[in-house]
Amino acid sequence: GDLTVKQAPFNSIDNLILSTLSYIDFEQTGLDLSGRSNVTIKEAGEKFSLLHADEKMNLGRVIPDTIFELFDVLSRCRRFQYMKLSHYINQVDEKNEKQFSAITVDLGDGGFCIAYRGTDDTIVGWKEDFNMCFQSPVPSQMQAVEYLHQVALVKRGKIYLGGHSKGGNLAMVAAMEVNDRIFSRIKKVYNFDGPGLRKKEIALLNKYDTFANIFEEYEFYPQIDNAPSNKKLQFKEIIKIFINDYIQMNQLVEAMPEQELGRFVAELYDMYIGANYS
Repeated sequence: GDLTVKQAPFNSIDNLILSTLSYIDFEQTGLDLSGRSNVTIKEAGEKFSLLHADEKMNLGRVIPDTIFELFDVLSRCRRFQYMKLSHYINQVDEKNEKQFSAITVDLGDGGFCIAYRGTDDTIVGWKEDFNMCFQSPVPSQMQAVEYLHQVALVKRGKIYLGGHSKGGNLAMVAAMEVNDRIFSRIKKVYNFDGPGLRKKEIALLNKYDTFANIFEEYEFYPQIDNAPSNKKLQFKEIIKIFINDYIQMNQLVEAMPEQELGRFVAELYDMYIGANYS
């Protein structure tokens, strides 16, 4: 962490770190990071530590609290501390079943990284995950495309996208759906342990010759592998890191008709609500 990105180029580990950092609720820094902010990670981390020094912070049942320690370390790390945070957004919409959050990080080398947050501890976030089994696009995917478009219009330079879990999927979808002009600026897209695309979506992409290659991590779990063709030939790399094996659930999902799967998801969600799992 003692080398800046000018000395050692931005890489997959850097993106994973920023993808993890995206789980922080930056509103708790007391700083306005929603627009064209110039607040550094150092400033945000120090303010966060000052405001919450006497509190035991937690991110719920799902996200590890060690992310707060990561935030503190990054605020003192030469490589990260002077990166600038901006365009923070955090939306949880129960009516439209959407959980979306993202942060833009100016890397200091003429480029920036958009880190999409994965599923958080909100029940609506998990409901949207379930909806991805039979619905495309889900609201957060549409928001991810719009977010990339809005940020790219006001910021110059090369673009990196990334995210963990659902955030990785949002990064992929945003890259696939953005216009050619913005896409040409994207250098890399990182998907850390995130879901890929359903077979129907892959067939649609192949029909329009959007992606050249599809890699199936498991028989029932298709994932995007590498460079798209034609207009998206500029893709340098899509990095996928898959840790969890959900073969049995994927078999169940693939076997169910969409209408039946939709009812199954709705009933499962009602069970969670009925058990006060929130």
